[in-house]
Amino acid sequence: MVVSCPTTELSYTNKAIVNPKDTFAQFEHIAVRYPKKNDAYVFTLTSDPAVQNGKIAFNLTGRKWASLCTDSVIEAAPYKFEPEQCLNTITFLTDFASKKSAPSDTEFDTEDMAKQFSRQYYNQAFTVGQCFGYAYQFNNRRVVFELKVKELEAVNFEKSVSNVEIGLTTANTIVIFERAEGSDVKLTGGNTGNVSAPKIFSQDWDFASMGVGGLSEQFNKIFRRAFASRLLPPQFADAIGEKHVRGILLYGPPGTGKTLIARQIGKMLLAREPKIVNGPEVLNKYVGESEANIRKLFQEAEEEQAKAGINSGLHLIIFDEIDAICKQRGSSAGSSGVGDNVVNQLLSKIDGVNSLHNVLLIGMTNRRDLIDEALLRPGRLEVQVEIGLPNKEGRLEIFKIHTKQMREKGILDPSVSLEELSEVTRNYTGAEIAGLIGAARSIAINRIVKPDSKDEITKEMLAGIKVLRADFQYAMDHDVKPALGASEDQLKSLARPMIPWDPIIDMIRSKFAGITKRISSLDADEQRPYYVAIIGEPGAGSTTIAANMAAETGFPFIRVYQARSTASKTESAKVQYMEKLFDDAARSELSCVVMDGLEVILDYCHIGPRFSNTSRAVFTTNKDISMPKGHRMLVICTCKSEQFLNDLLLFEVFDKIIRVPSLTRPDQVETVLSQLYERGDTTFSSDQRAELISHLSSIPFQMGIQKLESLIIDAAAEEPAKRVKFFLEEMHNLKLIIRPSKLDYF
Repeated sequence: MVVSCPTTELSYTNKAIVNPKDTFAQFEHIAVRYPKKNDAYVFTLTSDPAVQNGKIAFNLTGRKWASLCTDSVIEAAPYKFEPEQCLNTITFLTDFASKKSAPSDTEFDTEDMAKQFSRQYYNQAFTVGQCFGYAYQFNNRRVVFELKVKELEAVNFEKSVSNVEIGLTTANTIVIFERAEGSDVKLTGGNTGNVSAPKIFSQDWDFASMGVGGLSEQFNKIFRRAFASRLLPPQFADAIGEKHVRGILLYGPPGTGKTLIARQIGKMLLAREPKIVNGPEVLNKYVGESEANIRKLFQEAEEEQAKAGINSGLHLIIFDEIDAICKQRGSSAGSSGVGDNVVNQLLSKIDGVNSLHNVLLIGMTNRRDLIDEALLRPGRLEVQVEIGLPNKEGRLEIFKIHTKQMREKGILDPSVSLEELSEVTRNYTGAEIAGLIGAARSIAINRIVKPDSKDEITKEMLAGIKVLRADFQYAMDHDVKPALGASEDQLKSLARPMIPWDPIIDMIRSKFAGITKRISSLDADEQRPYYVAIIGEPGAGSTTIAANMAAETGFPFIRVYQARSTASKTESAKVQYMEKLFDDAARSELSCVVMDGLEVILDYCHIGPRFSNTSRAVFTTNKDISMPKGHRMLVICTCKSEQFLNDLLLFEVFDKIIRVPSLTRPDQVETVLSQLYERGDTTFSSDQRAELISHLSSIPFQMGIQKLESLIIDAAAEEPAKRVKFFLEEMHNLKLIIRPSKLDYF
């Protein structure tokens, strides 16, 4: 039997009320109708002892909408909502319930109205055309609105959203308020009918409009792992034991799009305002304040979960530079333990005894190795996505996004091919590509708008701005270079032209050609670095050869690790330097690492022998480094002796050994001197060359080709008549003569 609502407060719930002992009290929703009539109306149930057993109470607007008369007998049956009836958006026509007491000159913030509505009416049934009273708390007073359901949009797993007649609200349902026709209500804010309703979790994201390029694979993984389960109705997810992902870690080199992804995720989740925190901002010099800052981030989520339970909305917390506050516990040298306490506090909030299911934490870092391992286990930051360098297709997407306006305005010259640019910008990050486009645009503007010009800038001048292909080329050569690109300055200083000796040059080039061919033909599943050792006596030119080999590969990533780079560092610092070098190289599709002076890098001393076992372990285990599919790495090492490789058992590590021969015969020296003379070097005349070769014929010697070059340069500074004598004396002083014998010159 139908009765009126027992209290005013219960009438504002817009629910049907039964006695707690009534059979229907166990159900969440019911459908009611008069006997022998087909029209059924769905209400959400609640219970109150003021209602007699066997009776159902409705508020006045509910009785009018369903055409229910008090004291009349109706039929009631449990109603079960399907997953596709969970509402993505609900739109109301809004008016004052009472015109007399209405504050007509007051503007109402629809965003705040929507927040209060979501707290009061989550997990509640609504039908198109349904009317009810909504009590809104405003400036310490209550304003009652009359709401009429205009439109319902539900989540649909095939089309993202679809219109329905009956739907169920969740904590993430977007609430839109439109002013009813003839109403004096003044509505402001983003939740008005003046803007189109956004989608919470759209499965068909438009990456171009979001400004995201080359990251579709990473976005899809994040959506599948972290968001797909949140599309399910909370009751259904709880019934099947679905545990929502609470944490995502985005890691990778700077500029690859980690912050961009987090920012776009924050924009997509409109149900709750995301909290964006820079890691260092959490830390505070006062005892306990750092931990308190962590607790404040989770306070709203805790309060809502206590009230709404599984129907609580999603709270997003974004940590930029999360490694600043989540370093390995026990790694800090200080005694305060603040860093450890912050990590402990964060762990307890994410997945402690009273864990929160309505929180999603997104952390970003380019130093994943620094983060405490307890934070990376399942249940915490369990979804770990590497945001690496974009491939060719990704770079093309980024170019299209950042040149869209230029192309629409006709500023981009037809000579510019985005496909060509995406090909030549290997190892550029998304941020570097955006910077490259900006640099090219500035060059084009500077061509028209001169800094020293006093003429007024006209529309005709602005219309003449064209970004040319040459502008991009100049920007790549001078303005924007990839951080993970080639070390051009080092290569220029080391990869200088060698002095001519055709036998050595031909031999090295032929062997190196075989190496590059071997690397390019590596099987797609053979993703291990290829190690090459160049062994040569001091002055044999092994460093120059290695640098030239690296430069000739044309690989986008080339790094030269010289022994002096870490000579003054501690062993742990050297290990970190080497690990980061190999990690950076593995991110590039084609990479080359030159390790010049491997003996010194590994702290080798032949007395003992002694060496750094930790550095050796990092160097050798890099052979097993995990590289993305299709990536290739070439490691070229130079050393001075084979004894070093024997002592450290390194021969088995290298895939190829190249021995740079030393000059040991007079005819070899004569060949070099003759080739230099033909190229214009006049240090030694023909007679002096013959005299020098004659003396060398009776001397057992051994020297590298670069040592010979140095001797020739030094001899050129002497008087012509003394050059041969100086040359032989220097050979003796430098101990290039194997068994020195008494010479007439000494």
